[in-house]
Amino acid sequence: MEEIVVQFSIFSEESSTSEIGTIYGYLRDRFDWCTLAIGGYTFLKMEREFAHRTWLPDEEVWSYVVQYRILIEK
Repeated sequence: MEEIVVQFSIFSEESSTSEIGTIYGYLRDRFDWCTLAIGGYTFLKMEREFAHRTWLPDEEVWSYVVQYRILIEK
């Protein structure tokens, strides 16, 4: 079995969390428990490990870091 970690980093310059929340929703809808086709491998699962939203005051942007773990088997 092989494990793959994929991290998405989303940024928004909007003052509210509306835009970044919408983008996170699209990401979640697309990737939570999705089924991937990876040539030469049997797909086992893909699950979200964490999602963390943060205001970065120095850059004046919202950041959303979302991490998924994928399990595959040869």
